[in-house]
Amino acid sequence: MKTAWKTIKEVYRNKWPRFAVYYLEGVIEYLRRVNRIYFCSDVLKDFPMDIEIETIGACNALCVMCPNSVIEGKSGASPQLLDPQAYKKLIEEIASYKVKTLALFSQNEPLMDKRIVEFIGYAKEKCPITKVSINTNAILLSPGLSEQILMSGLDHITFSIHGWSQETMKKVTGLDFNTVISNVKYFIERRGATKNNIEVGLNCLRTVHFTKRDYNFAFEFSRRYRLPFAVLTPTNRAFNVPVGFYPHFSRKTRKFIRKCLMDNRPLTSTSILSNGDVVACCMDWKKEEVLGNIYKNSLYEIWHSDRYKAFRAKIYEGAESTNTFLCKRCSESV
Repeated sequence: MKTAWKTIKEVYRNKWPRFAVYYLEGVIEYLRRVNRIYFCSDVLKDFPMDIEIETIGACNALCVMCPNSVIEGKSGASPQLLDPQAYKKLIEEIASYKVKTLALFSQNEPLMDKRIVEFIGYAKEKCPITKVSINTNAILLSPGLSEQILMSGLDHITFSIHGWSQETMKKVTGLDFNTVISNVKYFIERRGATKNNIEVGLNCLRTVHFTKRDYNFAFEFSRRYRLPFAVLTPTNRAFNVPVGFYPHFSRKTRKFIRKCLMDNRPLTSTSILSNGDVVACCMDWKKEEVLGNIYKNSLYEIWHSDRYKAFRAKIYEGAESTNTFLCKRCSESV
């Protein structure tokens, strides 16, 4: 059943003029940010409500706004794979709690893991009330894989398409636009033909390469297939990438911080990397703040560990930290 908010979004996205949708989306994003600053709860959850699991440490794109373009480790010939038994043990632990969302990706391209369909199925079997999702660039989404994912039980898939022409796509990601758009079309059309209720979304980061032509193409594509489409402002990735792709980030660090704008992730969410390391979020590409490892401890133990407590204290309690502290460099901190 659609919520009132989803109905409103569907109406304005599918019927309003393009320029009106563009500016309204900007207003909505601003209001979301205000809500995160002033109204989001600062209460620590007993167990993370939103969890990211990176099952393979690899990505086949070199997006200019992503640390994968400048930090080694995600595009090697032999990427790190999360141990399947460790994955199952982790899912079984998660099943004991009322976890809201489980994203089977983090700093990677999930479709590079040939086990991903099996992993999705296992997660839905053990955690039926949890929303399981992936975010993909779709370059590997062949027709056969599309059919498998549609049958896997996946709740949500987001296609991150950071260029809506061959020229822009090449500049931003290094991928082939025609292959990507063909794969996405096939998936969407098969979803309709099979009456599958998997949620589909489109997003794009507004880099310096993103043009009005790209936006127009994306807008018409999303309207044709009745899909939500978001043009997002990139974060600065805690300055793990050069800021030239989005020149508005001029500051280098914050002297003081008191909150995370990514829904207070240190209090509500966590990320598990393909080597088992637990980090606060996907910004930590250099593993500066490793808070534990699931091969050694349960996620519950890590979540309540002294190391995690000390990390949170630097954000929420004014505990001493250096100017190079990850969160002080991040554009999602206030």
